[in-house]
Amino acid sequence: MTLEYLNKMRQRCENHVANKRFKLNSVYNDIFVQKLVNIQPFNRLTTSLIGLVGHRDSAKIIKSLLRFSFFIEPVKKPAIETTKFAVRWSEEFNGDPRFSSYEECLLIFETFFTRLIGELASGDNKWLIKLMVNNTSIAYEIPIDYISRSSNPIHSVNNIAWNFGELPMSVVKLRAFLTDASKHNYASFFRGVYTKIKTKTYLTDRVLTGEHKTNREKRWECHPDSVHFALRKTAWDIELKLITQVCHFDGFPQDLKQTMIDNEILGFDDVVMKCPITLEPLSFAQLKEEVEDTTHGRSNFQVGHMNPLKSEAEDGISGHTAQNISWISEQGNRIQGSNSVGFIREFIVKIYNNYLAAGYVGH
Repeated sequence: MTLEYLNKMRQRCENHVANKRFKLNSVYNDIFVQKLVNIQPFNRLTTSLIGLVGHRDSAKIIKSLLRFSFFIEPVKKPAIETTKFAVRWSEEFNGDPRFSSYEECLLIFETFFTRLIGELASGDNKWLIKLMVNNTSIAYEIPIDYISRSSNPIHSVNNIAWNFGELPMSVVKLRAFLTDASKHNYASFFRGVYTKIKTKTYLTDRVLTGEHKTNREKRWECHPDSVHFALRKTAWDIELKLITQVCHFDGFPQDLKQTMIDNEILGFDDVVMKCPITLEPLSFAQLKEEVEDTTHGRSNFQVGHMNPLKSEAEDGISGHTAQNISWISEQGNRIQGSNSVGFIREFIVKIYNNYLAAGYVGH
């Protein structure tokens, strides 16, 4: 590719993010279909990908790889009211580990397009990526991730890898099954559950103070030093935990449980999911009623961090991780406040002992 050609490609990327509304379909048609696919190696790679996954899914994969390689969706500054797409080489990222030159972004796109063809020689990998792009929990989801959050720059060809394997396979297999109305009668409910956990799992909290302000960016696109940052594989791990917990709520339907066991979708144990603060069993029937009737304006079931993100780690557990997150009742969440679960449990025991000593217990 000539320098003139590369500069035109770069300008087209910048033009698309300058539009009032960013449209990835327009990016795909303008940059890939009309330009890149007509030159090598992209013509050869596209032909190979279509042969592996078909026209429809190949287009979805390429769009997602374009999105990952060239673009980012940070919060708008200084207002921090919403997010807006930007190119990775935008001036706003000067001195920021998320900065990546246009040339590096193009190298990322070509490198991981090439490597994907090799990855899809595995039937399991091909099955996974096809299932994922047709059952996404977040827009333009593909199994690609950063290797380390501490790499500077983070968005570089040496810090990225295709991430196939047991974790994404388990996540997407469970997601696809639970939201498929042809498999059982609870698909509509689970689509609501996935919507309920999407924001907490994949998008940052609204934080308007401190050095790293956040407001619904993708976790892996906020500043890597932010406590709200998480790798994509960490977010998958969180989704898997939260959905597995729902499947262990008190009163989970026995017919669905047996179907999941018969189809090797999920393993079950006899432990009933309880609020980590009140230790009251969390009711599947009540969650179902809440998800299917959203008019009451309140949530009795919430997702919370056991150790607050900004607090010191307790027992080595901290951050936006599966080990540090759980469903919690509204009452439990109010009791916990900004404290850790460990602190609140000790405090409750202290209060109980005070009541015991004062003679209130048992009367």
